[in-house]
Amino acid sequence: MAERTRPGRGLHESPIDRPFLWAWGANNCGQLGYGCVCEKQIPSDQPVPFTLESDWLKSAGGGGGFSYVVTESGQVFTCGNNTRGQLGHGDFNTLPVFSKCQFLSQTKIVKVAAGWDFMLAISDAGTLLSWGSNMFGQLGRDVPGGAGCDAAPAHVGSSYLGRQVDISAGLRHGLSLSECGKVYSWGHGKRGQLGLDVSDKTTQVRSDHPLTVPVSCTEKPIQVFAGMFHSGLLTEAGSVLMWGCNKYGQCGQDPDITQTVPAASKVAFPTEGDKSSRHIVSVTSGWTHVISHTDSSILYSWGRADLGQLGRICQKSCDHIPGVVIGLSGVTSHSCGSEHTLVLTEDGQVYSWGWNEHSICGTDHEENILEPLRVSMFVDKRIIAVGCGAGHSFCIGAGGSCEGAG
Repeated sequence: MAERTRPGRGLHESPIDRPFLWAWGANNCGQLGYGCVCEKQIPSDQPVPFTLESDWLKSAGGGGGFSYVVTESGQVFTCGNNTRGQLGHGDFNTLPVFSKCQFLSQTKIVKVAAGWDFMLAISDAGTLLSWGSNMFGQLGRDVPGGAGCDAAPAHVGSSYLGRQVDISAGLRHGLSLSECGKVYSWGHGKRGQLGLDVSDKTTQVRSDHPLTVPVSCTEKPIQVFAGMFHSGLLTEAGSVLMWGCNKYGQCGQDPDITQTVPAASKVAFPTEGDKSSRHIVSVTSGWTHVISHTDSSILYSWGRADLGQLGRICQKSCDHIPGVVIGLSGVTSHSCGSEHTLVLTEDGQVYSWGWNEHSICGTDHEENILEPLRVSMFVDKRIIAVGCGAGHSFCIGAGGSCEGAG
């Protein structure tokens, strides 16, 4: 998920600043929110039928066959697959259109994260909530009746957590970050993604409640991120630390030497060139690839590469050494799906690459995209945020044209 705030002009000052949501890709569960269920949908001039009277769209994204939208006022809307209660409506009815989560209507949500079939959220008070599947302990809390899921959002009530400022959801595990810089993990941990240095092997495989991740680095964490079976954090000094599955080098280590990184370890960036250009300010992760963004708008990628996930040509099917994604300038944000990536630039243009089944990269074909490709549908649009589900994509636009787009 990536997000940006709305333009400075008030929502009611001009109709050109109405928020619009576009969605495309896989739609077998109605996860695009158009009210229909079809195999795929490519970007079109028709935005998702989603109307806000006095609010603004802040972010959009999703998991496996379901989606969410968060507004500036902190309301959450969801649609798509709901077999595990992942939509948070208190039932298990699949919805092909976005509907407000009434259980959260009295709580201002500032951030959400979607795993395969569960969701996490942080309120403006810094409290952590979860809902959906709990088959692997990914809700981080006890579920009523010991059921394998909970369709109603509820607090992760561990008193020791303190105020939470960031969250991320892997396939079946969760991460959170406290205001004081402590990192917590829970859920499925069989591939080392929980990063727990404990002697209890059962806890290493699964944790039903958040446990502190040991981090030897003295730099304060400011962000957490999770992939299919790996996890990571970003520090205020711009360092990236990762742990868990390293089958494709996604933890920044040579997979021929180790396929599991048991404890948080720094990712080594290339030493050649200007060292200041490698100060990382944001990291997002797909299932098996990682994208990082520097304060000088340079993108690095590493991990699995056989479907074009890295946005650069690789000689092998993976690359554990971070490499620069060329052909982009003025990058402001990025978002990863399972095996594809969307990037937004400062001039409001959207680029994509990676796995392209269901045309999730925004093309009229399904061939994988190996290098950054500008999504033509949005050349004349003013896009302010991008987001991804596992196999689908989103753009939030402010209406009107994007000045200077070529």
